[in-house]
Amino acid sequence: MSIQSRYLHTLVVRRLADDVPPAVDDYGQPVATASTIATVPGLVQPRRAREAALASQEGVVKGEHVGYLDPLAALDTDCWIEVDGARYDVMGVYNAGGVNHHLELDLKRVD
Repeated sequence: MSIQSRYLHTLVVRRLADDVPPAVDDYGQPVATASTIATVPGLVQPRRAREAALASQEGVVKGEHVGYLDPLAALDTDCWIEVDGARYDVMGVYNAGGVNHHLELDLKRVD
């Protein structure tokens, strides 16, 4: 069974991009807006049992998660992943197994 058959989520990969033409805010600082890099199938799940237990309770869940998806050249640690309205910052990107089969992401839920 392939890992792609386990991809249960739709991952929206985003990062900040400078406005073109450049815009500035009231303080003269450059303005950046969120830009969607890709929308791909993948899987996000809690890394530890603690996060899994918290997910069943009400309230905000912040914790470490792991994500899996097919190789995506534009993905780096300046990106974040959105899944069903939840945001996960990308803390690390690893070529699982070293054969460009799929990526394993260290994720931190921030909302």
